[in-house]
Amino acid sequence: MRNFQGRFGKQRSGYSSFMLQGASTELGQACVTTLFTILLLTQGGIFLTHPQLATLSCDRPNSNLGICKLMLSSLLGKKVVPFPLTQLEGAEVKHHGKLRQLILLLPDGKLHFPMNHGFSDTEEKAAQINAFLQNSEIQSLSLRQDSRWATYPMGLIMTGFGSCLIWSYISNLLKRFSSRSDL
Repeated sequence: MRNFQGRFGKQRSGYSSFMLQGASTELGQACVTTLFTILLLTQGGIFLTHPQLATLSCDRPNSNLGICKLMLSSLLGKKVVPFPLTQLEGAEVKHHGKLRQLILLLPDGKLHFPMNHGFSDTEEKAAQINAFLQNSEIQSLSLRQDSRWATYPMGLIMTGFGSCLIWSYISNLLKRFSSRSDL
């Protein structure tokens, strides 16, 4: 920073308004890049860690008794939710734009399958569950929804791109600091 005398004998800094505008533009770009990178990494992490494989199995050895298990799997592990077949009241499909979600209806709430990011027929699975409930002669039901092939690559792309942005930003900062220290 250079100091010089102003018109009335006051000492002024050597930074021009153009230098300050450049710094504020650079700071604004850094903030936008940082926010975009955080968004990419967060969304990629959500895609990678939320359950993407769901399996519903129901067995009915007797006409009225039976047990069902909903197993949700992700990279973080498995969650198994057992419940009596008598509590399963039906199934419905909830639409979220182009995505669909299978929902199991129980007296004390709902059990949600993960969002279906693939092309499998969610409506057909709901119809299978409802047909199983209406026909007591069917002894077992097994359904599987696997969205890993659609979501894991998307999560890897997002986290990879976000990581590249961070690496690029940090390497540019290091280059600037090293070039300034050479002055």
